[in-house]
Amino acid sequence: MLEAGLDIKVASVGLGHANTQITRDLYMKVRQAVLDEAAERVLMLVQGEEPAGVQEA
Repeated sequence: MLEAGLDIKVASVGLGHANTQITRDLYMKVRQAVLDEAAERVLMLVQGEEPAGVQEA
């Protein structure tokens, strides 16, 4: 669920957890693809580009 982009709170409620920390502790793993994507976004920001899917506040 979390890898598909489902919000942690929605996943937590759906799984019947009392809080999101339980969900994080049990289910959140950082996959290499997620790390690679984060690194790519940071690189784009450093180079002055706007990463896809990021909205300005």
